[in-house]
Amino acid sequence: MKTLIFTDMDGTLLDYHTYDFAPALPIINELKALNIPIILTTSKTKSEILWWQEKLKIHCPFIPENGSAIYIPKDYDNLTLPAYPPHNGWHCISLGKSYDFITTYLATIKDKYSITCFSGMDIETIIKHTGLDSTQAQLAREREFSEPFIIENPELVEILRAEAALYGLAITEGGRFFHCLGRGADKGAAMRILSTIYRRHEYDITTIALGDSPNDLPILNAANFAIIIPNPSKKILTCKDATIAPSPGPRGWAQAIKETLCL
Repeated sequence: MKTLIFTDMDGTLLDYHTYDFAPALPIINELKALNIPIILTTSKTKSEILWWQEKLKIHCPFIPENGSAIYIPKDYDNLTLPAYPPHNGWHCISLGKSYDFITTYLATIKDKYSITCFSGMDIETIIKHTGLDSTQAQLAREREFSEPFIIENPELVEILRAEAALYGLAITEGGRFFHCLGRGADKGAAMRILSTIYRRHEYDITTIALGDSPNDLPILNAANFAIIIPNPSKKILTCKDATIAPSPGPRGWAQAIKETLCL
């Protein structure tokens, strides 16, 4: 049996305010020793995730920009992907639309809905809204498939969502921003595809998903074991059959993983 862990980052594996992951480090090291992949499934960009993988000392598949793609290291876990030739050591399965398509659409409606797009923010503004340092803020701007934004009147989100759907786009809600991305992009869909790839290579799969925001519900709903990480700054998610971790952030992440896997 192969266990796959799909985890959100901000407010889940990382502390929502400080981005610290130290309380989770002992469990991360145990998972690495057991060859259990920690699949970062997040709104962060590929560039950000590669930076964090280096910090976490992991080298696993990952799902960036809210399910817009799946990146798998070349020659990883004996997975073969002939239809997706590797580039710079990574296979990429794209589920979303291009960044240019998304930003072009948002440019036509940003005044109508009073939204501020990520691409219109300077580094200082991004730092103010996210708490990232300047290096990470720049990595967050290296987008391929989605655009975060702030909307002045959140009550208009449902109207915007219906309009965006006409262009093959979706609107999701994260911890700090709303996100515009291709309708085919979905954390749950990406998780199911990656799980299927493992099964086709004769693995029996068990999936564990962890998250704290509405855009994590697709993986929580699709996983064998769903773990909600409480976030003191927002309402706790509702998800059928999910376990609620005993603490926020990386401490709760570690406690929940330890209990689920009996480590």
